[in-house]
Amino acid sequence: MKLTLLNRLGRTLQGLLILAMAWGVVSGLEVNIAYNKDKAVEAQKNLWDRARGVLSVVREVREYIPM
Repeated sequence: MKLTLLNRLGRTLQGLLILAMAWGVVSGLEVNIAYNKDKAVEAQKNLWDRARGVLSVVREVREYIPM
């Protein structure tokens, strides 16, 4: 009886520990996302600029390729 009770208590504590660790990871990600938001916005702008550059090159190349 004591062993079963200790086993259940151990599993409950293990589950709580896993939940606490998951909560910590999520909280850390939220802080990291908030901290790096400006960098992420800048990276997204750079990505769009590169995409526009690639599209303009493709358009120029298509003009010179005979159909």
